[in-house]
Amino acid sequence: MAMANILDMQQHDQTLDEAAQWVCRLDRGLTTKEKQQLAEFLREPRSRSQFLAMAKHWDRLDAMSRLAEVVPIVESRPVRRHRTAATIAA
Repeated sequence: MAMANILDMQQHDQTLDEAAQWVCRLDRGLTTKEKQQLAEFLREPRSRSQFLAMAKHWDRLDAMSRLAEVVPIVESRPVRRHRTAATIAA
């Protein structure tokens, strides 16, 4: 039973990797042959599910990228408060 779980996990990882690759390819534009291959990949329910999950993540990353163009990310540093002699004496 444990070996079946390992094989299932490996298949899950491979499907997830392939789904991520398809999302990247789709973003750059697919050739006619790739469109056919993607359609074949998506026939499998597990593949379709993983592909849709990866596409959602990709969209979120794209939205974050667009947001960063509008509102640049600025690293915040902790504010140091220096004690003066008067503050320490009080």
